[in-house]
Amino acid sequence: MKSCIALIILFLPLFTYGEGVSSCLNDGENNINPSSVNAHGGGVISSKGMYYWFGEVKGKGMDGNKVQQGVSLYESSDLCNWKYKGVAYSSNQNDNVIYLERPKVIYNKRNDEYIMWFHIDYRKGFNNESYARLGVAESKNIEGPYKFITSYRPNKDTKPVNFQKNDFNDIYFKSGYESGFDSRDFTLFKDDDGKAYVIYNSEMNNTLHVALLDDTYTRVTNEYSRVLINGRNEAPVIFKIDKTYFMITSGLTGWKANQARLFESDNIFGPWIRKNNPIKGTPEDIATTFNSQSAFSIEDKLGNLFIFGDRWSPHNPIESKYVVSEIKYNNGNLSMERIGND
Repeated sequence: MKSCIALIILFLPLFTYGEGVSSCLNDGENNINPSSVNAHGGGVISSKGMYYWFGEVKGKGMDGNKVQQGVSLYESSDLCNWKYKGVAYSSNQNDNVIYLERPKVIYNKRNDEYIMWFHIDYRKGFNNESYARLGVAESKNIEGPYKFITSYRPNKDTKPVNFQKNDFNDIYFKSGYESGFDSRDFTLFKDDDGKAYVIYNSEMNNTLHVALLDDTYTRVTNEYSRVLINGRNEAPVIFKIDKTYFMITSGLTGWKANQARLFESDNIFGPWIRKNNPIKGTPEDIATTFNSQSAFSIEDKLGNLFIFGDRWSPHNPIESKYVVSEIKYNNGNLSMERIGND
């Protein structure tokens, strides 16, 4: 499909609606039905009272993680019941693309545009720069279709705001500085002042970068920082409570779930301080983040904050499920509590 217009529109009743997201998620099935929503590693934004879920389309078998159609889109008024809207971004716009992952959309008020970012890998080219790039697309309509703008490795020949002289002793930093930084798992964050940031895993998965976007939200600026250096984090999710920034990541264990890592900071550029594991549950829940990996955070209409995560099925990705957790914040302590049970 080359647009987000579906020939048949189905309303997908995943849960019985109750008062608030916690209620409606608990009333119905404990996991969002993967046969109804195929939008993995994605993100949700709200607009005019509706929620829009963009994500990766997964396929069957071992090749199911490779790009299928592009980026799918679902719509909901309550974060519980989702309607399929079609393919918002068609991967047919990219010759020789092999992976297109973790799509996120952000609204640019200045230009009245919706900007989509994703991690993109092309088939082997003349050098390794074919891989681990940030891709960008745009649309005047939240539902798309989104038009491809560019893909690149950011911040070539640019020193971070927290640069140290010995940074060039790190071979991965030095390589990225000279040729542009590899970019894998990432997220977007829009702050209260309208400034937007891309936070991505770089330097061969060793270090996260936090980069300020320009006024169009389509390019990074020269203002960025290296954070959690050599911490080997991926799947970052960032949100803000009062004046404090929080980031949840996972470790690098392939498709196998691992412990959630929680960090906080008074400045998005860092330093970020690691806190205790936020998961509340059984020992297995704590060790595996409810057997899932965080994808995005979203606030409901009552002001409650939720984390949506993927429970991966690497041998048959189309069977991957979703796990929803609620963020609780009391007296400076943050925790994640699962909505529903297996």
